[in-house]
Amino acid sequence: MKAYVSTILFLFVALTNINAQTVYGVVKSTKNEPVPYATIFVNKTSIAIRTKLDGSFELSKVPLGQIEIGVSHVEYSKAFKTIEIKSSDTRVEVNFNVEIKISNIDGVEAYAKKEKTNGIERLPDVQGVYLYAGKKNANLVIPDIVGNSATNNPRQIFAKVAGLNIWESDGAGLQLSIAARGLNPSRTSGFNTRLNGYDMSADAIGYPESYYTPPTEALQNIQVVRGAASLQYGTQFGGMVNFVKKQGPDSLKAQVVSRQTVGSFGLFNSFNSVGGTIKKWNYYTYVQRKQGNGWRDNSGFEMNSYFGNVNFKPNKRLTLGLDVTLMNYVAQQAGGLTDRMFELNPRQSIRERNWFNVTWNLAAFKVNYNINENIKFESNTFGLLASRKALGFLGGINRIDPLENRNLLSDQYKNFGNETRILHNYELNGNKCNLAFGFRLYKGFLDRRQGFGSANSDADFSFIPNNPESSEYIFPSKNVAFFAENIFRITENLSITPGARFEYISTESDGHFGQIYRDLAGNILDQEKIEESDKRTRSFPLFGIGVGYQINDQTEFYGNISQNYRAMTFNDMRVINPSLSVDPNLQDEKGHNADLGLRGKIGKIFNYDFTLFQLAYKQRIGLVQKVDPELYRAYRLRTNIADAKTHGLESFMELDIYRLCFTDSSNCSKRFTVFSNITVMDARYKDSQEPAYNNKKVELVPNLLMKYGVAYQNSKGFTVSYNFSYTSSHYTDATNAEFSANAVNGVIPSYWVMDLSLKQDLGKWRFEAGCNNLTNNMYFTRRAAGYPGPGIIPSDGRSFYATVQLTL
Repeated sequence: MKAYVSTILFLFVALTNINAQTVYGVVKSTKNEPVPYATIFVNKTSIAIRTKLDGSFELSKVPLGQIEIGVSHVEYSKAFKTIEIKSSDTRVEVNFNVEIKISNIDGVEAYAKKEKTNGIERLPDVQGVYLYAGKKNANLVIPDIVGNSATNNPRQIFAKVAGLNIWESDGAGLQLSIAARGLNPSRTSGFNTRLNGYDMSADAIGYPESYYTPPTEALQNIQVVRGAASLQYGTQFGGMVNFVKKQGPDSLKAQVVSRQTVGSFGLFNSFNSVGGTIKKWNYYTYVQRKQGNGWRDNSGFEMNSYFGNVNFKPNKRLTLGLDVTLMNYVAQQAGGLTDRMFELNPRQSIRERNWFNVTWNLAAFKVNYNINENIKFESNTFGLLASRKALGFLGGINRIDPLENRNLLSDQYKNFGNETRILHNYELNGNKCNLAFGFRLYKGFLDRRQGFGSANSDADFSFIPNNPESSEYIFPSKNVAFFAENIFRITENLSITPGARFEYISTESDGHFGQIYRDLAGNILDQEKIEESDKRTRSFPLFGIGVGYQINDQTEFYGNISQNYRAMTFNDMRVINPSLSVDPNLQDEKGHNADLGLRGKIGKIFNYDFTLFQLAYKQRIGLVQKVDPELYRAYRLRTNIADAKTHGLESFMELDIYRLCFTDSSNCSKRFTVFSNITVMDARYKDSQEPAYNNKKVELVPNLLMKYGVAYQNSKGFTVSYNFSYTSSHYTDATNAEFSANAVNGVIPSYWVMDLSLKQDLGKWRFEAGCNNLTNNMYFTRRAAGYPGPGIIPSDGRSFYATVQLTL
């Protein structure tokens, strides 16, 4: 019996050794550096493993015969080797040298020559000094998106990012207004907005609105990370949007790109850039001029912008970089409309004296140092000197402009900050782990003045002296934060990422406003200058945790929950605006974001991401329609309304029909893709003591957002793209008011829009053309309480554009 058992065991071991050999080796880059976290797999099998920190791997249970071993990594080109496994082989060595497809310049991932994408990718678990494991994210590859980049058309640029609600205030793309999961889209204030990894908004704490929109023609990527980004980037509920500028090519001393665009309504856009690499210096710079008459009367604009970037790499480990951004534009504002006026003629304007001016000067000094192969250091020091000025008549749109002195609102921004991060790669119990930690120092200063401007119709942004109703305030803000996140890989497939952030926030206001007392006939009885000041400081921790489970090399289950916090802003507490008032007892917002999702792909044929989400608020700040008891006029009150919850499903799917039908094709330049991007959500106010709000729908939250698209690309450089966008009806205040006489509150009806774009590459030349709002639908996306209204702000009708690009 013992002999029988011994014989069976011997045969089993022998057969195991014969049919399940071991393949081992090392993966290195062409620079002879180890490549950790690469996936090694046996093609057409489920056998796969990831390389260790030193790039080594060991594949067991490899079948006999001729097999193909592959290596895959997000930052390197795929590589394959065909080997013969014989029965006499117990261990077979296979080594790889892979070519980098992403070069890390000053901490920003700049894409080198690589296969084109469909315009969207997912960020890897670790990129530079940043962690994205377990987080809902999207990485838009701008050069691969076909659309109207001259006007930064957000319907086309962000078409594949699930759950975004878009406001359209102008057709020129001067300001970007997007939001996710029911937040306010106004100038993307629900997100932490960044340029090349550093802040670009007016004041990240006191006034997180972005009056500067980087030109799409200058961008390489737009990275969008949802609410779980609060632990690394800041406390905003929406998450983070990072605009990544292009870099000069490594292989050329100078590359010149000139793009000239003409379009409907007098649009002219000239974008000219030059970039390259000279020895240890990489540079990229551009100048842009954009002007137009606008779709409506009284909506012309002129914009000039400049950007310069230089990076010095004295050795392989250290990179020093400098960014400078300068931008200025002046735009006439056509004002709002009432509901009836919009029905009769959405292109009309009854405001000829309203103007807007923005100047944006932004600079950053960046240090990136790879201390060793496991420790990376990044430090960004940045500053902003900017202004925005709004001039015009702010009375209700149902009132005729009296042609008196106009209201003038002037903001001056002076901000300074530093954000320093360290990434440490290490092994724990044989599994690779990643720790990212750092700190943030920020000081903001806003000087706001409001009073009377001239009674003329021109863009004269000077104050009339001795105005008794004027106001002037300063709003200093300070922020100190410490943060840490760690990816613990429990197994090769399971990772858990806990994180924490400690915040200190200080916001102040100090200034005065003029108060005039009148009798019923309007005569002045008395006037006084009222001084007031306020200061609030708070310190608090934020916690979160994410989880990722790699079902296979192409499919991942992920989830996270993170706390969020949004400080109230003092700078809008004293604004002379008859359509808007602010609760003097306004409090900060608290809450959390949670995601549960499944994402992945099937080869290069099908790409998908499904996410269940919840965004919860404590005492959400919102807008309520009120009526002045003395003047009987309707206005909006900004106040803490009640607790609120938004929950829903975000889905994205994209299918390449060409690759599906021609699975054996190696021609990656041909594509025929279709995508759908659908978000279903519901947002309600809960447990309110005010019956007017309880269980009412949260304002600015469409129940349904749908985006569909079709794109075709052939092997001769021709691409055509069609997009369809639908947004369901939604309310603009917490009482769910259907209508108001001044059009500030009411329903935003459902609308749909179609866009068509074409592109043809012919060597150094590129030709682009397209039509936005293909069917000339009349619709609007917002009702404004102040500038650029008040009232309904119509979106642009049908427009055409054509672009010629020359690359030298």
